[in-house]
Amino acid sequence: YRNYLYNCQGSITVGENKVSCYNGIWHGNEDLFESFAHSCNSSFINIGLMLDMNSFANTCKGLFFNRNLPTKLEYKPSSFELNQDSGEFEIMQTSIGQGKTLVSPLHMAMIASAIANDGVLFEPYIVSKVTNHNGYEVKSYKPTKYGELFTNDEVNLLKEAMGDVVGNRLITQEDIE
Repeated sequence: YRNYLYNCQGSITVGENKVSCYNGIWHGNEDLFESFAHSCNSSFINIGLMLDMNSFANTCKGLFFNRNLPTKLEYKPSSFELNQDSGEFEIMQTSIGQGKTLVSPLHMAMIASAIANDGVLFEPYIVSKVTNHNGYEVKSYKPTKYGELFTNDEVNLLKEAMGDVVGNRLITQEDIE
């Protein structure tokens, strides 16, 4: 992934299918992290077309697509439909977050929280504690570890890419005030 480089010219055409970057913006030469930071449709389609669809589907299965989420909370199931028989246009659309793939907000929050927790997925819960009218704690809840969703290398890569989206700038207390 460190050697990935793509020359974005504002769109990508595969067969009779053309997909543009937002507003047709030409990003020029992009590595993986720049592609992520700029949300470069063309680059992600390029990557998607290089993937083995069975491996991609297995990765998505490991991220709880087409499976029950480890939670007691109510949610809509997420689905991933690419396979070896998928056509180019479907692969192109799915590679940029479109197409038939569906993901619930809870599912995305769980994936993001696993990245924030260094790869560890915890079962989500609504409240951390219950207090009475005097402020005394009546009951507290502790996170329940489900398991490892990402390796350390994957977490580091994702954190770096996510940081690039926001310019690696940490929010300070001064920003809030």
